[in-house]
Amino acid sequence: MTLYETIELWNNIDSKRNYKSELTCYAEPEYSRESREHKELELKLLREKLFEISEPNCTLEEKYIKASGPGGQKINKSAICDQLIYSNPSGSIKIVIKCKKHRTLMLNRIEATKILISRIEEIKENEIAEMKKENFREAIKNRKLTEKEKNIRMIFKRHRAIKKKARSKIIDESEY
Repeated sequence: MTLYETIELWNNIDSKRNYKSELTCYAEPEYSRESREHKELELKLLREKLFEISEPNCTLEEKYIKASGPGGQKINKSAICDQLIYSNPSGSIKIVIKCKKHRTLMLNRIEATKILISRIEEIKENEIAEMKKENFREAIKNRKLTEKEKNIRMIFKRHRAIKKKARSKIIDESEY
């Protein structure tokens, strides 16, 4: 089954005459069988990627909810909003994503999965950066100072001691 659309073009070349030309465009419907299979395959590949980057034994719960907002009766009657609830086994991470951006459930499922993948990757990157920062702190804390660094440190300490001594009250012994 194909859709067709007729577009009428009016050319006003001469003020006395109007020329009418017809243009007929044939197009496949947006949600044909092929595109649905393609979207199901895309969703399957995204879910495989999701389980590759996530921890083992994580849980993923998917719910279909009735969406709200513009779209008329179709939106109010059918459950096209996709809700993904992801949690890891330790319970330290729980991510809830609702997607009602598109008018079809399949597109919302794909979009929600993409968002979830990006959030998990972001969390992993933050954990790696935090571990690197912690390891760097430990390495700095445990390293040995060179002779030059020790001398600079001692000079700084003496300078600070002189400053603090200058701030203290001066007590005259002659008053007692």
